[in-house]
Amino acid sequence: MIGKSGFLLCALLFPAAGFAQQNLPDSPHVMNLWAQDNRQPDVTVPGGQSVGLIPAPTSLHLSRKEAEDIALKNNPTISVARLQALASQQVTREVKSSLWPAAVANLTAVDAHDDSRISAGGLNNPIIFERAADGASVSQLITDFGHTTNLVAGARLQSKAQDQNALATRDEILLAVDQAFFNALQAQALLKIAQQTVHSRQLVSDQVSALTKSKLKSELDLSFANVNLSQAKLLELDAENNAQAAIASLSAVLGYPNLQDISLVEETELVAPPAENADHLITEAFNRRPELQALEYQSESDLKLRNAARDEFLPSISALAAIGNTPFGDSRLSSWYGAAGVNVQIPIFNGFLYNAKAREATLHEQAALESILDLRNRIARDVRNAWLNARTAYQRLSVSAQLLGEADRALDLSQTRYKLGLGSIVELSQAQLQQTQAQIGNAQSRYEYRLALATLGYQTGGATVTAVPASPAPKSRIKIGEVSNQYMPSNMGMYQPVSIKDFYFDIQPQTLQVRIVVDYTYPDESVLGKNGSQSGPPPLTAQISGLRYDAAEHAVVYEANGTRTVCAQTEERRNVFGKHLTVKNTGACDVTTGDAVHPAADGWRIHRGQTLNTYFEVH
Repeated sequence: MIGKSGFLLCALLFPAAGFAQQNLPDSPHVMNLWAQDNRQPDVTVPGGQSVGLIPAPTSLHLSRKEAEDIALKNNPTISVARLQALASQQVTREVKSSLWPAAVANLTAVDAHDDSRISAGGLNNPIIFERAADGASVSQLITDFGHTTNLVAGARLQSKAQDQNALATRDEILLAVDQAFFNALQAQALLKIAQQTVHSRQLVSDQVSALTKSKLKSELDLSFANVNLSQAKLLELDAENNAQAAIASLSAVLGYPNLQDISLVEETELVAPPAENADHLITEAFNRRPELQALEYQSESDLKLRNAARDEFLPSISALAAIGNTPFGDSRLSSWYGAAGVNVQIPIFNGFLYNAKAREATLHEQAALESILDLRNRIARDVRNAWLNARTAYQRLSVSAQLLGEADRALDLSQTRYKLGLGSIVELSQAQLQQTQAQIGNAQSRYEYRLALATLGYQTGGATVTAVPASPAPKSRIKIGEVSNQYMPSNMGMYQPVSIKDFYFDIQPQTLQVRIVVDYTYPDESVLGKNGSQSGPPPLTAQISGLRYDAAEHAVVYEANGTRTVCAQTEERRNVFGKHLTVKNTGACDVTTGDAVHPAADGWRIHRGQTLNTYFEVH
């Protein structure tokens, strides 16, 4: 028996057929996402501890945009969200693997008693032969009537939902950066105010002290001045602490474990007022917020999973095949084996498992739909509240500036009255306190409005939240033609509105003449295309006085009323067909349209026809 076992062990060492499963390469989407992961490489600090980012330089000079870029690269929360999104994509591949063939290589060696059969543990009693064999088996799902397909679709939608959650995390980090950035700027501004307050009250205290020594002011005046100075010093201590805490918060949200030496760049651009109303901002938020899109994907995924649970009641059909050889074994065994077949599995009863799973999936789908409604209500509420806060913060800008001006004037008058002996130290102290409060309020209002705009931008998903200034009126506006404002494609049978598609300048270099060519389109042109003899709405060609080609400057210029406007720049290029000019518009000249009604009488009644007037505008 020992000799047989040794022979069987040697047989297992024979080279097996190459049926080993190979690792599939990462999907392109996963590789692309990792290619976008531009985090700083790991470094090892003393003590052997590895950290996920390179130590920051000793001093950072940051604008808000630079701070956001650093946070996107260093903040571990963003990395966590990105990794979870990558993991969800692998779940899709895991589920999809059921649609691929499954191949397994086998090595088997058996030593058995003669004529042994497995008699216990089952209804059949298979005989066991002494043997050593190697081979492979392959199975392939033919169809399960949509069950696996729905599972794959559900996993893919969950992966998309996770991608949207990653975007939501990114937006939250950017908002946190903006909040920390503006809070730090505000804290530094308040620290400067506190330092200036200490300096100014120190001067007053020194002056009152000198006057007290000269017996021109009382000890009461000196006491009030010293009290005001002490209050200013306390204010400075608090402001300094708040400034350090704000920098610490900013360092943390940027992804640094230690306090950084950060100097912040003020935003100098003029602030615009918020949008006129919140209704269109709410609509933009519904279209842009990644959390809402994630829930919508989740709802669609739950629908697919519900269908998959329903499909478990259906049969599944699989193909099976096996092949191999038996180099050693009982004489009743063939030297090789092979078989193929099809198996149909029909579920009959499993303790109502499939019913419960289908019901669970249905309830999850209903819960997802209710979650969408709840989130839409909360988004509408948050956008409206953020818009109200931004509008109030914008109104506070002018009020706080006016208050500061009045407080400055009041302090000047109080100081003059005190020097002349007409006012008391109480009046001066009250004026100093009011000026300090006005300075603090004015500084806070500036940064609170920028922060309110950042919050409103987050709530709307990155939409434009400020009022869009009206375009300036053109310097010149010349009507160059009119076309029908409707067009009927021959393969549609109904009219569609006409609008401008594009325009360009057609140049004749020999005569230096220029004409304007305007192309028109209609909404379904991209779907219906050009049909038969029709080529869409006909273009408009027009020449106007003052529009010419300046060959020396390589430009299309318009001259009128003593002014010269460059409408386009040209560049000469060569190809196999010879020379040609490429024209690039500068934006100073434009083509616009406007609807117009033209009444016409036929002797009995007046008909009103509508056209699309086309204008050449110079800004």
